[in-house]
Amino acid sequence: MESDYPIIIVNDDVLNLNGSFPEIINNTAYAPIRILMNALGAQVYWNESLNSITIVSAFDNIVININEKTAVTLIHKTTFPIDVFMYNDFY
Repeated sequence: MESDYPIIIVNDDVLNLNGSFPEIINNTAYAPIRILMNALGAQVYWNESLNSITIVSAFDNIVININEKTAVTLIHKTTFPIDVFMYNDFY
């Protein structure tokens, strides 16, 4: 499959990205988390007052705070090398 822009394939299916394409910035891939997580069976919720995203799956809940370097699950905290950010208002 050839494309002029990066694509995401999950379980052999090319995801419909609705115009929010993944990008590579400084050798790091960034992808629209809602579309990717929905394809993997999780739900994604935006909390405007907390400026955070919550991902709910059958396995865990993950809270990601925008403009911070952390994601927190029920039992684990992960630190990213850079702040999490929203690009073109997509998450």
